[in-house]
Amino acid sequence: MRTPKVGILTFSDGRRHVHSELLPMTREFEDRLARRLCEAGLEVVTGRDIIWTTDLAKSEAQYLAAERVDATIFNFAIWSFPHLTAIASQFAPGPFLMFSNVNPQYPGLVSMLASAGALDQVGAFCGSV
Repeated sequence: MRTPKVGILTFSDGRRHVHSELLPMTREFEDRLARRLCEAGLEVVTGRDIIWTTDLAKSEAQYLAAERVDATIFNFAIWSFPHLTAIASQFAPGPFLMFSNVNPQYPGLVSMLASAGALDQVGAFCGSV
């Protein structure tokens, strides 16, 4: 039986200065998620870059499609603009799972909820954790 291959796309704030300042923390949250999924026996493919622009939303989603992942996790550690997730959902392989840690210092959970609303508006079903 083949091991499921899961893709992770992590989203960041679309403002360059905020994205740059919080990039190390955002990467750490992505690395932690990937590590836990690998420990659970899944094959994991992370995006090459943290998504903070519309171009990256498209290209990183296309990268996961080219890697032939079976599902895509949209990961939120901080605030991100919901339209980035909507764009990524048009190119990344579904099904989609929205994931956020509870981190009271940063509104990643709020971003996940707003992005889930954006996916609903474009007709892309997703689950949330």
